[in-house]
Amino acid sequence: MREIQSRCLAAISASGVELEGWLLSEDLPDRSLSLTELVELAQLSTTSPEAKAAIWAEAVRLAQADPQLWLTVIVALMAPELSFTVRQFVDESGAESEDVVGDLFLGVLEALRGVDPGMNRLLGHLKRVARARVANPLAGRPSGYGAVPAVRAVPLAPPTGHVDLVLADAVAHHFLTRAEAELIARTYIEGLALSVVARELGFPPGQGESARSHAARKLIEYVQRTGDWSARRCRH
Repeated sequence: MREIQSRCLAAISASGVELEGWLLSEDLPDRSLSLTELVELAQLSTTSPEAKAAIWAEAVRLAQADPQLWLTVIVALMAPELSFTVRQFVDESGAESEDVVGDLFLGVLEALRGVDPGMNRLLGHLKRVARARVANPLAGRPSGYGAVPAVRAVPLAPPTGHVDLVLADAVAHHFLTRAEAELIARTYIEGLALSVVARELGFPPGQGESARSHAARKLIEYVQRTGDWSARRCRH
């Protein structure tokens, strides 16, 4: 997770995007803050809860409006928050850490579709939905993988559809094939049966789960590596 965060921080640092701290919270410095500074402030124990909540709310709001750069910010913010969860599920289930990480961040993407950025305990909600995505019993997972009851995200605002945009962008930039994007969207997002979707998309029998895990890892890599592609559209 440290490597993931480091790559995301490098991408958002290169974007040159800044936000005015005082516009987010009176507890933040009264100056322009780089995105890396905002991520660091959100994770410092000395930052007030109100300021942390303001950073998270703004990051989620912007991620819903403009996925490429701001989803990279969300991943940078979430990575240390989910490190323990990755270790826990790997230890309990024997699953590959890359698969757990992919499922976690796809859970975050799912949560971002409809969450209200102004809701109380926003970070806790995102973490619960991410954990629920990993905990869902999935075909081909070890028996211990899925022992925690699933929780579904409660849409508190109209869905923005931004997950579909991210998948479309990943296809356009040749990170995913169209079949891989469909496999993720129709099973993770729409909740259709993996075996049925994999067969319809032409994946070999019994390889739907491994194909989806591979596609999820590629999608996370895309989010890490492309944070600065849309920077000019996000400048304030």
